[in-house]
Amino acid sequence: MTKPFKLSCFTRGAQRHIGCLLGVFWCSLASLDGALQSVRLSSGEQLIGEVLPQSDAQSLYLKSQVLGELKLPRTAVVAIEAHAAPVSTAPAAAPPAAKSPVTIAAANRAGEAALQQLKAIQTPDSWKGQLRLGLNVSTGDKKWTENFARGQLEIQAKGSPNYYRYSGSYSYRRNQRADGDTYVSTDRYDATMIYRRTFANDWFFQNAIGYRTDAIKGIDRELKESVGLGYQYRISPKMELVLGGGFGVEDFKTDGGDARDGQSGVFNLFQEFKWRPIARTTLSQKFNYYSNAEDPNLYNYVLTAALRVRLTDLFGLEFSYDQNYDSDVGNGAAKDDVRWRNALVLYF
Repeated sequence: MTKPFKLSCFTRGAQRHIGCLLGVFWCSLASLDGALQSVRLSSGEQLIGEVLPQSDAQSLYLKSQVLGELKLPRTAVVAIEAHAAPVSTAPAAAPPAAKSPVTIAAANRAGEAALQQLKAIQTPDSWKGQLRLGLNVSTGDKKWTENFARGQLEIQAKGSPNYYRYSGSYSYRRNQRADGDTYVSTDRYDATMIYRRTFANDWFFQNAIGYRTDAIKGIDRELKESVGLGYQYRISPKMELVLGGGFGVEDFKTDGGDARDGQSGVFNLFQEFKWRPIARTTLSQKFNYYSNAEDPNLYNYVLTAALRVRLTDLFGLEFSYDQNYDSDVGNGAAKDDVRWRNALVLYF
């Protein structure tokens, strides 16, 4: 009868000894202060976190960056290993409201299709245009800033004898009074339409219509239409010169109601020059002269010169000189307007 008694005592003592050893073992794992462990469960899941010191032989306490503090039964733990890889802060599973991978893939395909359609939108091959936005600043005795916008569209189908050019501009100036106040002192705008039809190689017929309002010169309205002939001389593949002339009518009106106001006949001379010395760089110059048919002392001209540098297919820079001279804008007063301008160019 003594053997069973001794065996029972031995068994209970061994159980206590093994329990102590397991407790020490789990506590030693928990003593990895701040270290991340990878805990594999019998269900096949894997949890990553910090084993907390209160872990014992029956329960494992794990602090997860995503799920918070967890209590796991030891019977569900298969293995505990050190985790060396960086832990992602994103949740392991998408929330219920998140889109499924199929939905996300479909949205990506739709976005790519819309982007391709947007890229496919192009102006016709026969169109060539420019939009220029600029700012001039004066810091001398008279302080002012002038903002302006100019646009031009040229249309000519390949092999077609017909050529169209539409252009226009608008600018306004802000001056500074002696007391420091700023005000809009002047504004001006103009628009031009030119139609040319080529015949006999480089000769062409031209019909031009122009309109302008210029508050700085006191011109309320100036409307001109002229017809004429011109010649386009191609000096080289990169250089061309246009010369021509014609006649037409003018409707002129000043803000002071001068005796010059009304309709009259005009003669017109025009000249254009364009040179592309290197790739993406263009030097252009234009001269347009109008003279009153009855009084040659009444005339005006516009002289422009510009250097354009195309930085990309879409954007470029322009530095230009513009002189607009009128021999008489009313009461015998001559007005000369010279501007140096710089602008950002948008090509289309």
